Formats: sequence, C-alpha cells, structure tokens
Amino acid sequence: MKKKIVFLLLLYTIFLNNLLISQIVDTNWVNCSNQACKISEPFKINGSRLEWTGSCSSGFAEGRGIARHYYDSTLISIFTGNYHNGKREGSGVLIFPKSNKSWEGNFKEGQMLGTGKYTDDEGNIYQGNFVNYYQFGFGIKKMGNGS
Repeated sequence: MKKKIVFLLLLYTIFLNNLLISQIVDTNWVNCSNQACKISEPFKINGSRLEWTGSCSSGFAEGRGIARHYYDSTLISIFTGNYHNGKREGSGVLIFPKSNKSWEGNFKEGQMLGTGKYTDDEGNIYQGNFVNYYQFGFGIKKMGNGS
C-alpha cells in the first residue's frame, strides 16, 4: 500500500512539473514610446503602445516602475511592480481599468506564477495559486454578492 501511494505521488509530481513547464508563454516585446526601453507584454495588441515610468538597463525595463499599455488613446492596462530584463518579476499589480479586472501577486518571467489575488468585473475575488494568470490548484473564491 505504501509503495502504491509513493508511486502515485511521484506520478503526480512528474505530471505537475510537466504541466508547469508546458505553460511557458511566448514573449511579446514592445518598445516603449516614451523611452528607449523594451518590455515583455503578454496582452499585447497589434498597434498598441507602452509607456514605462522606471529605469532601463541594457535597453530593457529594470526595477520598480509603472507600465501603461494603450491602444490608440485608450488605456488598456496598468502594471505597477518590478521588472527584470524587461519582464515582470517579483511582486506587482496588473489592472485593466475599463473592465475593473485585476491581478495582484507574484510574477516570474513575465507571467503571474504562485500565490496571488484576482478580482473580476463582478467583484468576485479568487485568492490562491496561479500559473500564467490562470487559477491553478488550491484557492478560495469569494463571490461579489457576499456568498
């Protein structure tokens, strides 16, 4: 019985590791319109532009700052947090003001990964684990209507 449980745990670990590795998303590099800096933007729209308020190192966003994503004159998203080599890294908050959706938590290689919080346009809140902005694994969801 113990061997069977250990074997199943091993299979689960291998499956989970392969699933996480397969979740790597292509990098969409965008040149910032207000300075000579590149940023990886997973929600890039053709014809959109980014403005970066922060430092640049070797042509890439570096350190804490604010990235504003626009399409024409419409603000699509605001990311406030850390960047490393032009990718979101560490803690941060991503807000889509038009739809009132937001992600807050840990970012790795430009993607939300690990623990965090997602709030949707109806006020529903999910707190738990994420892989590439998707709810994954354990978490708690509170409905906007209080249920």
